[in-house]
Amino acid sequence: ASVGGDSMRVGVISAERLRELLDYDEETGVFTWRTNRGNVRAGSVAGTAHCRGYRQICLDGSIYLEHRMAWLHVYGEHPQGALDHRDRCRTNNRIANLRMVTGSENQQNRAIPRNNTSGFKGVCWDKSRGKWLACIAVNSRLKNLGRFTTPEAAFAAYQIAASELHTHNPCAIGGGL
Repeated sequence: ASVGGDSMRVGVISAERLRELLDYDEETGVFTWRTNRGNVRAGSVAGTAHCRGYRQICLDGSIYLEHRMAWLHVYGEHPQGALDHRDRCRTNNRIANLRMVTGSENQQNRAIPRNNTSGFKGVCWDKSRGKWLACIAVNSRLKNLGRFTTPEAAFAAYQIAASELHTHNPCAIGGGL
């Protein structure tokens, strides 16, 4: 998933200018320079790693996130709001892997948090009751799905709820996602 309002600078570069500077391969998601620029040769891969796992490109003195530039290159307009990487791979900027989403939809495609100890999305240990708790977020509110004796049972409850409530993201029902 990508970050809401995830552009470095929005609306500064036009689709025409972007297309003058870069070629974009929709199948690979890779940008290449169209002309020589200083010590960079035409045809070489554009962009560098961004500190949050995305890729970025410096164009005309401004830094842009590549996935947002892919959208602009293909559709001719800047994306409104967040763009989501369907497969959660922040460097996979193939246009088929990108979709415009609301904040709520973007949250449906989040990976398991690093501090998750159950190994399952939507499942945590309820120390006070000595059971596994299943929860799911719906419209920015946490819904309790019940307490279970095993994390697998709690995750099964999460999967059922996700299939009904997180209809934007079919990946949300998978474990370890």
